[in-house]
Amino acid sequence: MSIQGDQRLRGGIRRHGGAKNPYFIKKEALMPIQLSADALAQKVAMLEAELAKSREAEARLQKILADHKALANALKESEEKYRLLFESMRNGIAYFEAIYDAAGSLCDARYVEMNTAYQLHTGLRRETAVGRTVMEMLPLTQQSWFDTLGMVIKKGKPIRFEMYHEGTQKHYAVSAYNPKKDRLVVVFRDITRQKETEAALKQNQEKYRLIVENQTDLVVKVDTKGSFLFVSPSYCKMFGKSEEDLLGKEFMPLVHEDDREATAAAMEDLYHPPYSAYLEQRAMTVSGWRWLAWVDTAVLDENHQVVSIIGVGRDINDKKLSDIALRESEQRFRALYNQAAELIWVSDFKGRIKDANHMVCQDLGYDLEELLTLTVDEIDKNDNRPRYLKELKQGSNMVIETRYRRKDGSLFPVEVSLSPIHFSGERFVLSVARDISKRQQAEQEKREIQEKLSRSKQMEAMGLMAGGVAHDLNNILSSVISYPELMLMNPLFPDNFRRPVERIKEGGLRAAAIVSDLLTIARGVASKKEVGNINDIISAYLNSFEHMEILETCHGISIEQSLDPRLHNIRCSPVHVRKILMNLVINAIESVKPAGRIEISTRNQYLDKPLQGYDDIRAGGYAVISVADSGPGISAEDMEHIFEPFYSKKKMGRSGTGLGLTVVWNTVQDHQGYINVCSQATGARFDLYFPASGMAAEDMAESVDRASFKGAGQKILVVDDEESQQEIARHILTELGYQVETVGSGEKALDYLQDNPADLIILDMIMGPGMNGRQTYQEIVRMRPGQKAIIASGFAETSDVREAQRLGVGAFVRKPYTIDNIGMAVKTELLR
Repeated sequence: MSIQGDQRLRGGIRRHGGAKNPYFIKKEALMPIQLSADALAQKVAMLEAELAKSREAEARLQKILADHKALANALKESEEKYRLLFESMRNGIAYFEAIYDAAGSLCDARYVEMNTAYQLHTGLRRETAVGRTVMEMLPLTQQSWFDTLGMVIKKGKPIRFEMYHEGTQKHYAVSAYNPKKDRLVVVFRDITRQKETEAALKQNQEKYRLIVENQTDLVVKVDTKGSFLFVSPSYCKMFGKSEEDLLGKEFMPLVHEDDREATAAAMEDLYHPPYSAYLEQRAMTVSGWRWLAWVDTAVLDENHQVVSIIGVGRDINDKKLSDIALRESEQRFRALYNQAAELIWVSDFKGRIKDANHMVCQDLGYDLEELLTLTVDEIDKNDNRPRYLKELKQGSNMVIETRYRRKDGSLFPVEVSLSPIHFSGERFVLSVARDISKRQQAEQEKREIQEKLSRSKQMEAMGLMAGGVAHDLNNILSSVISYPELMLMNPLFPDNFRRPVERIKEGGLRAAAIVSDLLTIARGVASKKEVGNINDIISAYLNSFEHMEILETCHGISIEQSLDPRLHNIRCSPVHVRKILMNLVINAIESVKPAGRIEISTRNQYLDKPLQGYDDIRAGGYAVISVADSGPGISAEDMEHIFEPFYSKKKMGRSGTGLGLTVVWNTVQDHQGYINVCSQATGARFDLYFPASGMAAEDMAESVDRASFKGAGQKILVVDDEESQQEIARHILTELGYQVETVGSGEKALDYLQDNPADLIILDMIMGPGMNGRQTYQEIVRMRPGQKAIIASGFAETSDVREAQRLGVGAFVRKPYTIDNIGMAVKTELLR
């Protein structure tokens, strides 16, 4: 460069004064300038040095941009990897933007992203759903769902829950967490059908692409205060300002507030070797805030002092936003990957584990570093792995059941979805596993419940049959029991016939006892329950004549007692509790014959959680009676059937009827109790759990003299469709001093009562054809409000009996009739 070639001085320049004292003259005035050839050369050298530094800075910038491009490619590959995992998950996953109402509560959410499984669960499509709200796409969504998710945002803690969605009519297991402010990730698992599903892997279309920038670089020069000394035309164009607008002004006001601190720190670095710095900042351009990348270099004087700074910049806004999006995407998909409820891992075809989510580490008990040193064979205990690896290599997806081994050596069952995947030019296996321990346990419990239900239905069917038979037998036995009683009441009855007639009556009573067992099986025993103590019932039975009679034939058997003196009272039918005690003792005697030991014990027991046994016993307080023997125990095969009617190892007709344990089971059920049976080679034990009562025991009723049953000529109407039952009732009540009329149906009873009053009506419950006892009484009270009546039946107490008692009927008398049961019931009702 020569001074003669510089035409920047306006108005023209001419030289005066010779070489020794040159000066320049403008037309307006003389301007003497001391400018030697050496000084001029020095200036040129400085400009060339500055230009070289600028080129050096540009080269560094090009290298940095190349590094950024490589980083972007790496981020893109990582995003593709986790996007592939995201799309391959069997769980439905959706990413939402929160929407609040005026009160600040979550009222809706906008779809940001969703995976394929979510679309399959809901029937939505990503193309139509993303950008729209849940209420727009699924209008039946309840507010309670948003309230639950709102708590996730409010507390910042993940949550898991189950829900039923009206819109899709499916049940879901849902987990949700808050990855950042006003964002929600919700993971859905369809639990409506537990069946095999195949995760269809789709090639994810490239969502993000690098934008190649080919814009002119920005060049500026500023002084140490940050004021512009030079700006390139490209810089002026980008910021929409002229050179005059910028020169002398500081550049910092153009920088985004959030980036000024970092910019100032980078400028400070320029004052220390290597006197250069790289920074990225947002600046307010003519197009708004944009990201710019700068390579700054300090200009030093001869004393190595910074005199100015040259900056070479480039618009990286699109690439920067893409980088930010890629990082957020990777973070988002990594979070989804680690928050998934399933065990997700990636392995190569040699079985080496390459990656695993947090659930794998948590359930298996390994750190990730430990896990990456293992092979799949050390975790997956499946002998068929070579076969399914072959199918995976052929591109097949599959779902298998296998067992995983934890670090502590324990195994647990899993259902695994296996899929071949590709990234970075390599093939891998994606395993998505779910612990199915609870499902298998539930299936086992379901089978056990079905078996118990089937057994219960069999018992119910047998009970219904037994109840029907018992009804007919009771009507027949009324004659066998009642007529001998009437004959024996006659003082003129010959003495030499009394014993045979008493035998007939005793036989009838024994037959009635068997019928009573049949009624117990029918699960409808008509018995009054009162508060009592099992210890008293046990003591009474063990001191009874009938028990002493049994022991007389069993000399080698000892019966021991261990009764808790503080035993809780229970609400029970003492007669039936005594009956089941007798049956258990007889059963134990048969088990230990000819010699052995039987122990009867009682205790209080409180269960704070259900007890698994023959019956599932609920938590609560119980009075427990146990009958244990030293016999050979009960086989597993017999254990399944011991409570079924007529299932017996005894000889029918000699040791029993086969109804003893069935009566025990039904009686305990009627008392809302439970049975637990334990058996081993050294004997069996029956534990009967009766719900404890906090009430005091009731006094035993005093025996009543038959003379107190006598009537005073009151008029009684007997309504029964069996003539034999009419005659028996007539004879007994006439003998007791009552006037008795009989009719054969409910309709005839109504006709009779039109013109004839009655002090008391005895109604048979089951009559046919026509009205039953309850229907008859319902019509009677419409005709004669407040009419006294009692109900009789050879069957069990039913809902019709209870409804009749609600309408005003008094006692329930179970057939066969005896002087005591019908006499007491009639007298009590007349005095009520």
